Amino acid sequence: MKILTLLLFVFSASFAFAAGDEWNSTENRAAILESLATTSATFQCKFDCKHEVVGEFAEELNSGKKVVIVTSSIDPQSQCHACSPELSLFIFSKTNNQWKRESALLAFTNWGSWGVVGDESVAIKKLNSDQLGLFLEGGYTGQGYFSAILQLHLIANDALKQIFRYCTAASNSGAVGEDSKNLEDWESTFELLPVADALADIKVSLVDNISGEKSTSVFSYDGMKYIASKADPRLVDECS
Repeated sequence: MKILTLLLFVFSASFAFAAGDEWNSTENRAAILESLATTSATFQCKFDCKHEVVGEFAEELNSGKKVVIVTSSIDPQSQCHACSPELSLFIFSKTNNQWKRESALLAFTNWGSWGVVGDESVAIKKLNSDQLGLFLEGGYTGQGYFSAILQLHLIANDALKQIFRYCTAASNSGAVGEDSKNLEDWESTFELLPVADALADIKVSLVDNISGEKSTSVFSYDGMKYIASKADPRLVDECS
């Protein structure tokens, strides 16, 4: 697992954040996109960027309410299979009945394909009563092979730390044929299991679509990353 080195973006005075006791999604989304347009030099697409909001997530933590907005940035002419937008993350918090800007992380990774980020490929979830995690899910198809991956980044101290990554599905049916003895076809789902005074465990349920066999693996956070004492060998951090 790796720690991502991120750029902490200090909002400019022109960032017209709608402060107050009520969250204004429409105004704050518009303010973020306007501010991104003035900082496009930060991105790979420079001033040819198309900036979009790909997700808005609200969570209630012990420290108060938080809203996280995730955006994508890419040159609209980038339409290739490997063309993936850059993601940015904006965090707002409510304390003393007032919303305030907390932090922003610009261009922290590339995610998606064909110039877009999938509707369900980005999510923010609570890992415990006071910490949030960014979940990124995506798949890739090429030459008859399909694979999918999940990444989990811990949001802490104005940075993202990758603490979990595993291959969530794989199939080679388009390459070897449905009758091949080398056929591989499986998929998995995950759920968070609350743990007192720690980050939630991650339960991964895998099903083999050929044999029908199922397996369950539970990963726990050791302070640096998620590990399992015994996991299905197909749950590796890089898909084959």
